[in-house]
Amino acid sequence: MSDITIRHATYLDLAEIVGLYIKMERELRHPHVTIDVNKVFVTLTNMMESGKGMVLVAQNSQSIVGFGSGQLMNYAYGYNGSVFCIEHLYMEPDYRSKGIMMLMKAECEDKLKQADIKYIEARVELDMVGAYEKMGYDVDSVKVIKSLGGPDG
Repeated sequence: MSDITIRHATYLDLAEIVGLYIKMERELRHPHVTIDVNKVFVTLTNMMESGKGMVLVAQNSQSIVGFGSGQLMNYAYGYNGSVFCIEHLYMEPDYRSKGIMMLMKAECEDKLKQADIKYIEARVELDMVGAYEKMGYDVDSVKVIKSLGGPDG
């Protein structure tokens, strides 16, 4: 995909990224889930400003077609130092299975290596585990969730 550029997001990208975030949530969750758009804007802005987060975009000549975001987490167990946690990774359907996620992963890992971060983890849906294994990740746990019948479940 020679027409795709991977770069760090800017404030001007936030509206497009939030639009992709909403698409991601609609694909992964029930269509009726309420999304607090302001909270998404604040979260992404904090990642961009904190020095502990990263927001990358994949862009063609016309628009942003994917994004990834994450931040440093300080765990008290298992790792010596900080771990960068990929929290969101989304690609428009027409741009999937074309190696763009690998480009985003490489950009992210290069920046983390420069910052001497030794570990990276990702929160992924079960159907994406195989894709992450192909990118060199090991599966070490699975999260489970149960709805208690609230307004979004």
